[in-house]
Amino acid sequence: MYRKIVNYLRGEVEVRCCSAAPERVLNLCSVHDVPFWDVVWEDAAHIRFKTTIQGRRELQQVMETAAVEVEEVSSSGAPVLLGRLRRRYVLLAAVVLTLVWLWCGAN
Repeated sequence: MYRKIVNYLRGEVEVRCCSAAPERVLNLCSVHDVPFWDVVWEDAAHIRFKTTIQGRRELQQVMETAAVEVEEVSSSGAPVLLGRLRRRYVLLAAVVLTLVWLWCGAN
């Protein structure tokens, strides 16, 4: 449960990699300290796993040199949610006011 909360706060991205040797993708992730979890082997050439938003950027740089196609399947987490609220000032203000109201009510 703790990991789910931390991953939500950091933001997570599900990626799909196409390579002749998908196990090499995981080895490169380990060597370059790219966090990954929930690994799913789709077939002999495709692998799907989750990483952080920062890990996605690092993964893209590493995989460019290894000739691996990286496709973003989905993204979720607090940074993604806040990014959607960036232009919606009323909703952002409502979230802030709710948090202030809850904090004041607890004290």
